Amino acid sequence: MALIWVTAILHVSGVADARKGFSDTWRVSGDWYSAENARLDTWNEKRLIGDRGEGVLINGRIGKTQSLVTKRRDYQDVEVHVEFMIAKRSNSGIIFHGNYEIQILDSAHVKEPTGAHCGGVYPRAEEKPKYHHIDKGSPPRVNAAGKPGEWQTMDIVFQSPRFDENGVKTANARFVKVVHNGQVVQENVEVPYACGPNWNRKQHPRGPVIIQGDYGPIAIRNVRVRDWQGANASVAKKLNVPPPGFTALFNGKDFSGFNVNPKVEKMWSIEAGVLKSHGLLEEWGADLVTKKTYKDFVLLVDFRMPMDSDSGIHFRKLISKMGYFGQTEQMNIGTGHRMGQLESIGFMRANKLEAAKRLKDSDIPRVKQVDPEIGQWHTVKITMVGRTLSAELDGQVMIDRYDYPPWLLSTEAEQLRFQKHRYLENTATGKKNPCPIEFRNIFIKEIEPRALNVPPEGFTALFNGKDLTGWHTPPLVKEYWSIENGVLKSPGLIEQWGASLSTKKHYTDFILMLEFRMPTISDSGISFRRLIPEIPGFGDMEQFNLRSRGGMGHLESYYFLPTETARKMELKDQDKPHVRYIDPEVGVWHTVKLTMKGRTFSAEYDGEVLLDKFEYHDWMMNTEPAPIRLQKHIVVHGDNLGKENPCPIEYRNIFIKELKSSK
Repeated sequence: MALIWVTAILHVSGVADARKGFSDTWRVSGDWYSAENARLDTWNEKRLIGDRGEGVLINGRIGKTQSLVTKRRDYQDVEVHVEFMIAKRSNSGIIFHGNYEIQILDSAHVKEPTGAHCGGVYPRAEEKPKYHHIDKGSPPRVNAAGKPGEWQTMDIVFQSPRFDENGVKTANARFVKVVHNGQVVQENVEVPYACGPNWNRKQHPRGPVIIQGDYGPIAIRNVRVRDWQGANASVAKKLNVPPPGFTALFNGKDFSGFNVNPKVEKMWSIEAGVLKSHGLLEEWGADLVTKKTYKDFVLLVDFRMPMDSDSGIHFRKLISKMGYFGQTEQMNIGTGHRMGQLESIGFMRANKLEAAKRLKDSDIPRVKQVDPEIGQWHTVKITMVGRTLSAELDGQVMIDRYDYPPWLLSTEAEQLRFQKHRYLENTATGKKNPCPIEFRNIFIKEIEPRALNVPPEGFTALFNGKDLTGWHTPPLVKEYWSIENGVLKSPGLIEQWGASLSTKKHYTDFILMLEFRMPTISDSGISFRRLIPEIPGFGDMEQFNLRSRGGMGHLESYYFLPTETARKMELKDQDKPHVRYIDPEVGVWHTVKLTMKGRTFSAEYDGEVLLDKFEYHDWMMNTEPAPIRLQKHIVVHGDNLGKENPCPIEYRNIFIKELKSSK
């Protein structure tokens, strides 16, 4: 299968910062490390080792760590290319939407592979009375698997399920083609259900791409992902026709909706539905400016640069005085290192403006460097909500939820401006670059601002955004919690327990939704329901853990349960709650949804299922009402959270819906 890849989303760029660069597009944590190569451990062929360097990512010493998940969670139809190496008896997989898996397994020696072998569509399964498959999945056509320690390739084209406007599925998911080591192993295979033991879980039209890292050693390199347009190839794409929910800023015919002056008329033309500006501009003043102003929005724009060039998209007013730069923010569109840069901050730092003195390290946006190919059409997506900005190029995340300092960016509506750059002169040769630029498919969706702490229909707000009505307020709570702009904050260091927030009302069965943010790496949790067994040093309530490193989603009762109690109750490992841990990114808001009914518990994090209908043992969980408690953790000394960590935590939008008791 021949693929021409536009977007590479796995790269390793130096030993020290490799995982950081990789994390620009993937949520990566745990034991993954960067290496310049990978090979079998000669002392133990069930392990992989590599020399520290760049180009390869290995999932730790024993191969049992968190899986890799794309930050982008709205992939629909998608192509994936991955090169991988596994150890002897190792197991991994490439999973789409958390539901549909192409298996990776040490199976070169297998004569008649099944769906559970390398290149297979993994079968449905049940976990009781012991783990077993309930169908065949889809075995690979041929066994193309390489031996442990050999580099292998997997190319996958996946088409997502389709749903009508009422959410009813109208078409199953499908593996259009899977090529393993150059051989077609799957083609046009429908997948009616999710794979594995959660085969009856809910299916969605969009979701992330996942590479398993918790079932054995695997090394990966040259991982590439892009949207697949093949499903729509038979339908000619019409230019400047907005997708559902969007409005076209450019109609493909004239300058309706834009302010037009003599320079605009001279420097811009419209040809076959494309806005073009190829001429050399001596002085500024030919930017295309919308007549309408926009506040919160999603903007989609196609652009093409016929040669090395520079342009940009302006939005929102800047509060700080910026001199000759101007008073609107600009995201750069250009070749080389320029693409995606937020010019306000770069300008104030380069020119040593007074405002630059106010910048903290956390105020500097982390922009993934991408160099757009000259002569090709590219799509940029800008999402601006409040003071939070995200940006993508060709589906690749460049800026992930950057929060502007409140003193820098206004939240008032402002016109959008598409820049025609004045010429750039090569000081060595004196040659002038006219900075040609072309635009098409300019679409916008305005986002209505969401009021904080206003519950959705059927829910009640536990926090009103103003005070601690409905919560117990002992002295330590009053001392260590504050309310700022509708957000509950507790940044301080406390040496003793007693500052957690507890509701006055008690709850039995409920759905709890809340948003949390950790300004730095931290530890907190949500407590509910009383526990039956005594767990020394832990307390008498269950806790769903919120932790920056290595513990997100833990149910702490099972984690801290004394060994003798577990032995007495004949607790088996497969009966414990098993969570695929995700380390929440610091500095950004995350959403948690907990559902407790009877002794059945489910949990979601940022829309992804962490626990699906886990059944508590009747000797573990009390079914009587109990308060909801938001933990303020005491200072942590050591551990993987740092030498002395005050565990800062923030909450907002805390909503609850009481369910009819299952008694």
